[in-house]
Formats: sequence, C-alpha cells, structure tokens
Amino acid sequence: MSTAGNFFGNAATPLTPGDSVIVQTAVPDPGTTPAVEGDFIVVQSDTDLATLTTVGIGNVNAGTGISVAYAAGTATVTNTETNTLNTATGTITAGSLSGTVTHAFGINTIVQTISSSGDTVFCDVARTATTSVATISVAEATDITILVQKIG
Repeated sequence: MSTAGNFFGNAATPLTPGDSVIVQTAVPDPGTTPAVEGDFIVVQSDTDLATLTTVGIGNVNAGTGISVAYAAGTATVTNTETNTLNTATGTITAGSLSGTVTHAFGINTIVQTISSSGDTVFCDVARTATTSVATISVAEATDITILVQKIG
C-alpha cells in the first residue's frame, strides 16, 4: 500500500504506507473480486515497539504489587505494594537519648535516622533482637525519625 486510507471505507481498519492486504477467499469467476472486508487479511507493517512517546506494540503485565489498566492503547501502571510490608518507623523525641522500632523483618535491616529538617543524624544502632532496633544518639534539639527497611 502506498497511500493511507480506510480499508473498505471502515475507519476501524486504517491502512498506512507499507501495509499489505491479502485475499483469503477464492474468487469464483475470473475477473470478479471479493465483495466484503472479511474476504481479506490486513497486515500492518508500520507498527513498531511502543516507547514513552510513541504508541506501538507493547505489553505490560500485572504482578505482585503492580496493577495495570489500559485505555486507548495506553497502559497505566500502579504500585499497589504497601510500604508497611518492608519498612517501619519510630521517633526519638527531642532531648532523648534512644528510641526503639518494633518490626518483623529479622536482623538484616537498613537503619537510618534523620532530623525533622531532613538531615542525617549519625547514631549508634543496636539490633537488640530480630524484631527490634534500638538507636542510641546524642541529645538533639529536634525529634529524630528512625527509618527501618527490610533487606531481601
């Protein structure tokens, strides 16, 4: 095909340059042509893989923690995983020297402490059990948030 258009005048079957149309039924008499759109196979050759800005061939599958919805050829992917499965938080009140976060992540955790302004506060971290983290810090003038993240 060298010119774009709608096959059999049907907007649901657009053709663009590079597409092929193949007759799939036998023509009963020489010199006659198939009469309906269903007598043909349309092969679209100009469709490429989808990108962020180009509609094309692509597929997104839902999985653990991911839901997918399609509208007009566009996939909307949503994270349905909740952070409570992998993270826990606690607070060291301003002026206090320690705080504890109880969790069920085991001993393999990443622990960070930050001030209310978002600055990292360097503390000694003691994993007192496989279900809790105790932090020891110098007294701070602001509350400190304890962030615990499960590893693995």
